[in-house]
Order: sequence, then C-alpha cells, then structure tokens
Amino acid sequence: MGRRILIVDDDADFNQLLTDIFSQASYEVESCEQPERAVEYFTNNAYDLVVTDQKMPGMSGEELIRTLKQIKPDVPIIMVSGYLDNDTIRSLIREGVGGVFLKPLNVFSLLKRTATLIEEREAGLRRESGVDDVEEEENFHHSLPFRFETFPAKDRRAREFAQKLYKQRDFKNNLVMVTPRGTDLEAITTDFNGFDSDQKDFYVLLDRSRIDREALMKLVVETTQKGWDRLTFIIAAAETVTREQYSLIMRIGRKKDPFDTIPIPMRFIFCVSRDLDLLYDERVVDDAVYMFMGTTEIAVPTLSDIADDIGELALRYLDAEAKVHGLNKAPKLEVSAKTYLREQPWGGNAGELHRFIRMAIYLDKPTLSMEDLERVEQKLASAVGGARSLHQGLQLYRDEYVKAVTVLLGDEATACDVLGVDASLMQRILK
Repeated sequence: MGRRILIVDDDADFNQLLTDIFSQASYEVESCEQPERAVEYFTNNAYDLVVTDQKMPGMSGEELIRTLKQIKPDVPIIMVSGYLDNDTIRSLIREGVGGVFLKPLNVFSLLKRTATLIEEREAGLRRESGVDDVEEEENFHHSLPFRFETFPAKDRRAREFAQKLYKQRDFKNNLVMVTPRGTDLEAITTDFNGFDSDQKDFYVLLDRSRIDREALMKLVVETTQKGWDRLTFIIAAAETVTREQYSLIMRIGRKKDPFDTIPIPMRFIFCVSRDLDLLYDERVVDDAVYMFMGTTEIAVPTLSDIADDIGELALRYLDAEAKVHGLNKAPKLEVSAKTYLREQPWGGNAGELHRFIRMAIYLDKPTLSMEDLERVEQKLASAVGGARSLHQGLQLYRDEYVKAVTVLLGDEATACDVLGVDASLMQRILK
C-alpha cells in the first residue's frame, strides 16, 4: 500500500488542488472539508501525514493539530495557510507541527518536506520496533562519493551545490563564487583542499587585509617549497578589494614581475556577495577586473534554499561548541527545536546560525527545546536591536562573558575576585 495523506481544508478548490498535487506525486490521498470529520477519519484509519489549513469553521487548524497529536502523536502534520503571524507559527511548532507553508504555495518545497517527515517517521518506527539493530548515528552524513563538509547535504540543493563544487575543482583560469553574507568560506576552502584531484592542489583563503606583495610572495614561495603542484587563492569579499590590490592579483595571475619566476600555476576564486554582472553594472568592479575574474560562476545556496540541512548543521555546531567548552557531550535538539530552526529566515546564513548556537550552548542543558531557542532569540534580538537596545546588548555580552569566566575558573568566588564583580551581581547574572 502507498503512503497515505489526509488533507483537511474547508476551501473546496484549494482542497482539490492539494489532492491533485499529492496524487500526482504517487500518494494515496483522502480529503475532508470539516475538521471534526477529519478527527473521525484520523481515528479510524492509518495515515502517514496530515495537511491542514488554519482558519476553518468549528475548529481551527491549531486545535485540530492538538487533537490529532493526542490520538496518534507520531503522525507528522503540515500546516498550509494564507497568513500566519510569528506567534501562531511558534504555537504551531510547539504543538508538534512538522512544517509551515504560506500561500501562494511552493509545491516543490511542500512535497520535499512531506517526503522528509514521512521518512523520519518511518525510521523512528523501525528503531522502536527493533528492526534497525544498528545504533543510530549522532548526525546525518551524506552519501556523496567525495568528502564534503560545508553542508550536511541532506537537502537536494545542497547536494547539487556539492557536486558543482567538486566538478569545478580543476577549473583552468579563475572562478567567481556568489557567497551571500554569512557563507562559511573556511569550510568551503577545507572542502576544496579535501577533494581528490589529478593535481596536488593547495587552496588558501584570503581577506582584504592579507593581500599585499610581501605576504603573497611569502605564501607563494612556501607553497612551492612544500611541493604543491598548483596554488589557488580564494578571495573573500572580492568586491571590497582595492584597485591596487587587484593590480597585484592580476600580476600574480599573469605571472608578471615579481611573480614571473614562480614555477607552479596560480589561479583565483573570487567570492562576491551578489551576481558579478550586477556588480559590474553598478560599477562596483571595473572593466579590467571584470574581464580578469572570468565567466565561470557558481552560487552558494543560502540556508533558506536548503532548509532540510539546518537541523543537522545546528547539531554540528553544537558538537563544535561543546568541544570548545569542554563538555563531555553536546546538547541534543528536540523535534520542535529542529522545526523551529528550520522555520527561521537566517538572513546571515551559516554565520548567523553558528552565532545562535554559540549562544545556546550557554544554557547548559542536555536537550534544547523550542522554548530554549526562543530565549536565545530574545537575547540576540536585544543585542542587535540597534541604538534603542544598545544598553541591553552590552549587558548581554557582559553577562555571557561573566558566565564564561566562571565556567573556566570553576568557582564563583574566584571569578568575582578576578572580574571585580560584586557577589550579588554575580549571582544575579548566573541565575
């Protein structure tokens, strides 16, 4: 029997649309326009997933979710609605909703999330029944035929990016990489260095502060002496590099004095925040630089593009921060916490998520819930809220610093002496 989905929406036209979408995706679909009738269907039949609207006569979608979770808590539920405010979305996640989608509907994202939730449920049922006698891995790991750690690559678009990056490893001249704010360039550099290649390549990440004649010449000489076959410079925030620095970069690329005696090939990956043609049209880069950068371009996906990777990426960051803080074991994430992270916009991408997790580790809890993450969000919001909350932001950083020192010293009294903090203030901060 195929996987079965129950659709609950009082709008007959939209109900039929959802029915058609899931039917064409090879699901067995049963639809209902009355939430009370849906409860009856759900009680007496087996479903792999439920899709519901929020505003319906007699019973809201949130009330329906609460009722269905009491009957069969393991069945995932997706909410599709015309409008939901942030408080309602948080409430839905707290009730156990597995995904929230707003109209107009992104069909591809809906089907992708549906498949993920059903697969996760089935894996959980197998573990509970003892069918899987292999211990579950702490974190998901992709099945790509090469090393790739920038993203977990659970999401299809993350895997596609990994494959593109791998195929571009032997590019001949220069490469442009569109890297939105918060992209983890260090991880991408590590992945490039880890790719199997016909040549013994070395990739080095440079920001604007490291681009000068002496530093680059020293780096080139050291690379040659270590026996590398080819050197690739990854230039971060390439649109901020000065004309003088670009002049130096082009001398390297064209093997002009003083780099004309370097025996190994050298090339560049230019990381820009937006499409290169847009930067050129806006005269952010001039003609010479534009031509030198080349025409090969690859875009790094944002976290909103690869939402299914967010939970796994957060677990990686928790592991990393646990090691930094000397914890024996990294905190886990409740299902509601993973869903909460997935629903956030993450405009700052991996950098913002990592900062968020870095703050969450200070909660010092073995398992993080959605409520815990909301507390972190409130703290961060006060810290970056602009001039009106500057005092709160400074207070937040003070408090986190005091907590860190206390953990390192292992004693409140010692921390008070070292920091010159009153004992009552110390207790209030730690509390």
